[in-house]
Amino acid sequence: SDGTHHNRMNIQEQIQLVNSIANRPEVLPFIAPGYVSVDLRAFFDRHGNLMVGNALGVILFGNLGDGIYSCHFLLTNKLRGPDACRAIKMAFSSLFTYKDCIAITGLIPRENRASRAMVRALGCRPIGEISDMYGRPCISYMLERKTWVTLSGA
Repeated sequence: SDGTHHNRMNIQEQIQLVNSIANRPEVLPFIAPGYVSVDLRAFFDRHGNLMVGNALGVILFGNLGDGIYSCHFLLTNKLRGPDACRAIKMAFSSLFTYKDCIAITGLIPRENRASRAMVRALGCRPIGEISDMYGRPCISYMLERKTWVTLSGA
């Protein structure tokens, strides 16, 4: 298996799912503040980009090349706390196991304390601060494969 065993959806179904979640009222303000709606179909145009998830939430992995992936959580109100942590852990595990992934990076707005606490619990470490495209101060995080292997006891 190449790790896409949980992605039996065709590309149109994946686009429909990611857009339906991205445009939910509890998700949209975090990923596109001030927008009325977004269309994330272009995400699927880049070779190696992956989506993992279902109607409760999706995790997008952007292929940055050289085994590095950016990560974006789009989680509904029905996927929170320990359940969200488990879902993200499974997605990370899949990426590190079945792909050439050596590191996962992500930006989290400084004000999003819940997400910051969750990624720290998953083993991600802060590597810097930067403003995102909306001008929000964010913390940049990274999780390297070697750290993941150690933490997951593999």
